[in-house]
Amino acid sequence: MRFVNKKLRLQNWNYFKGCHHIVICTKNRRNYFGEIIKNQIYLSKMGVIALNFLKRIPDHFRNVILDVFVVMPDHVHLILHLTVQT
Repeated sequence: MRFVNKKLRLQNWNYFKGCHHIVICTKNRRNYFGEIIKNQIYLSKMGVIALNFLKRIPDHFRNVILDVFVVMPDHVHLILHLTVQT
C-alpha cells in the first residue's frame, strides 16, 4: 500500500476529519472489477463484491459518511467525510 509522503501534508491540519478523496488500484492495474464497453461499465463478479463492500463502509464506521464513489475496471474512487464523534 502506498501512502502520501508526510512532507507534502499541511502542517497543523487535522487530517482525521473532513473530506478525503481515495483511489485504490488493483495490483498491476489488472481489470479485476470489470470492463468498459461503449462507455458503459460492466462489473465482473469481483466488481460487484467491491461495490457492495463500498456501500457498507458507513455500516462499519459511525464517523464516516460515504459521499460518492465509482468502481472502474482497475481501480475505485471514493470520497469519504470523516466526522468527529462527540
